[in-house]
Amino acid sequence: MKTACVYSTTAYSIASVIPAQNIQEHWVRVQADFLAPHKEWDVWRMHQYILEVRSGESVIKSRFVRVDRMLDDGKTHTIFFDCKLPEEPFTELRIFCWNAGSDKPLYIDNLHVFSFD
Repeated sequence: MKTACVYSTTAYSIASVIPAQNIQEHWVRVQADFLAPHKEWDVWRMHQYILEVRSGESVIKSRFVRVDRMLDDGKTHTIFFDCKLPEEPFTELRIFCWNAGSDKPLYIDNLHVFSFD
């Protein structure tokens, strides 16, 4: 993913989609660099970094972190989390950010997805 931004008028970043056939292992790690000039302090309005495991249009499993919890104003931080993939068949992974109502911008860069056992 190239640099993306979510801010008050943007609810979602563009999703990065990874087809299931590209993943042979049982776990994935999603990682990206995040920068918030001013972090969001209201927990219900914090930006969410989301991984969805999908079968067609159905979400089989979803994991997220509230990235503002791990950020400092004006500093870039690399944030990652791991997810065990479900046993049931799936078609793709989608990774994106959601602005849950914050008026503060969030910049995202260097998205990487690793699979492992």
